[in-house]
Amino acid sequence: MIKSSITDSPRNVSNGEKDNFGIEPFENGLTKFINNSNTPITIALQGEWGSGKTSLMNSLKNNLSDSDDSKYHSIWLNTWEYALMKDAQSTLMDIILGLIKEVTLIAEVDETTTKKMFSKVLNVTKSITKTTAQALGNKVYDGLGDAAMDEFMGEKSSGKISEIRNELEKIIEDCIKKDNKQGFIFFIDDLDRIDPPVAVQLLELLKNIFTLNNCVFVLAIDYDVVIKGLEPKFGKLSEQNEREFRSFFDKIIQVPFSMPVTNYSIDDFLRESLVSINYLNEKHANDNK
Repeated sequence: MIKSSITDSPRNVSNGEKDNFGIEPFENGLTKFINNSNTPITIALQGEWGSGKTSLMNSLKNNLSDSDDSKYHSIWLNTWEYALMKDAQSTLMDIILGLIKEVTLIAEVDETTTKKMFSKVLNVTKSITKTTAQALGNKVYDGLGDAAMDEFMGEKSSGKISEIRNELEKIIEDCIKKDNKQGFIFFIDDLDRIDPPVAVQLLELLKNIFTLNNCVFVLAIDYDVVIKGLEPKFGKLSEQNEREFRSFFDKIIQVPFSMPVTNYSIDDFLRESLVSINYLNEKHANDNK
């Protein structure tokens, strides 16, 4: 059947889709880097919408975790799906609980232990609701707010967060020993599609709860999103406060990886696309190379 349009869906290498942009050398380089990295480590794939972040993450997942002899257990989480029709607080907590659930499922942890961990996370987050309500009264608020986040990250909750983190680390350590793996790799997609302040708050939560040995985080988020998300806290980006924005980003992200859009083989992509919709035949396409 002849196709009538070109899709912008992310490339899925596991389905045999071609590398029409010619970025395989970058994929292989990043794969090798991750395989030889010390943990914990967080990598940010940076680029505008449509620059290929999800396609690259699909390839990394295929390279690192989808084969029988792979070194990693992988967890994929689409933050956009979690954010649909939910407020900021529900989105953040659902994402954190979703990650914990995926870890415990892979590690085959009993349901009772998982529920206890859920309970600890929810108990810690009660302070967020309380602090936000006290600080803002009946005002409509988009996000958790600095006061609530300070409460969550403060001394009152730090012991409980450390307890949750230690339990997760032990679960992961036991799991990779049992399954002869190198670690867990988390793919967090579409962070640049959710509200920037919520994306920044999620980065803070991930940093505080999931900075774990044997864990790699690959995030699809651009620095510009972080800037927008930090504006309620630091104000508009300027020469005077630029260092504060950069310091936050550097604290969360160890390895920023810019999508190599200037190296994309656009001609090859266009030829393949035009052949796929029967605008060109194979002979004409090859003649025009």
